[in-house]
Amino acid sequence: TITSAMYSYYLILADTAAKNLISEDTENYDTSAKGFDYLKQTIDGKKYSDYVVDEAIKNCARAIVYRNICKENNITLSDENTANAVYQAQYYWQQYGYSAILPANGVSYETYLEAIKLDYLADNYFKSLYGKEGEKAVGDDELQKLMDENYIAVYALSKDYSSETSPKVEDYVSKMEGYKKRLEHGESFEKIYKEYNEIKDEDKKEETNSDKPAPKDEYISIVGSDKTEVETSHFETIKAMALGEIKIISDTEQKVVYLVVKKDINSDSYYRDEYLASDLLYLARGEEFENAVEAKVNELEYTVSRFAIGQFKVKNIYYGY
Repeated sequence: TITSAMYSYYLILADTAAKNLISEDTENYDTSAKGFDYLKQTIDGKKYSDYVVDEAIKNCARAIVYRNICKENNITLSDENTANAVYQAQYYWQQYGYSAILPANGVSYETYLEAIKLDYLADNYFKSLYGKEGEKAVGDDELQKLMDENYIAVYALSKDYSSETSPKVEDYVSKMEGYKKRLEHGESFEKIYKEYNEIKDEDKKEETNSDKPAPKDEYISIVGSDKTEVETSHFETIKAMALGEIKIISDTEQKVVYLVVKKDINSDSYYRDEYLASDLLYLARGEEFENAVEAKVNELEYTVSRFAIGQFKVKNIYYGY
């Protein structure tokens, strides 16, 4: 059984996904056109509202499938999972204003937390299949290849001037060029990073005795291809750089100036074995997993109370504006 509150939550997710789909499809939709109305559009030959409702029902069916799979395979939440789910729920509830939006759509904090916990359960099932001890474990060689193809370690500084009315782009580039020369003459990136971000030594956080793995170099950032969550539009440019090479990238479209130093991602096993471990698994088998779940969704026998879902109109979804 899916509660009306959970249906409302999945309806909101479906509506958001549909709007993103339209916004990204610039060939078929012009969201900047005067009077553009999402509700008047069609997706896959369906009226917008009908498409969103169908997707919300699929979301509900998918939730049932996840519940069933996890129960059948004795997949549970660890204490850490539960703590992380609660932290995530509270953070978005308080900091992102979900406390004003979700209740207005009939979704309580408890329902929202339940949905997040289900996401963690599904993730646990995925990892139980494809992780190191899983029956379909992904090999180290494949994970290594995926990391080398889709992720790069860098030192990076950036100046975003997109909100400035009269940006001094040449000055920003010149400043980055100055940092580049200093790096080439042997100054440490740490020193330049702290100077650029106005970080004083006394501002340094106190060391903690955490047992959690940590990178050897805290100033390294990871950027990725368009297949990743850390996608950068300059991935191919950076990938073509030699290790240790320093480059200034002036992105006039995004209105950002970057200083980038290419580092060796394989010099620290932390990135493959810890930081990117989950992302690499999903790169390797995420599509296979989703297809398997989708097949189970299509096989699922369920009934839909049209009267119940009819109480939740797509046009009435409240987003705080």
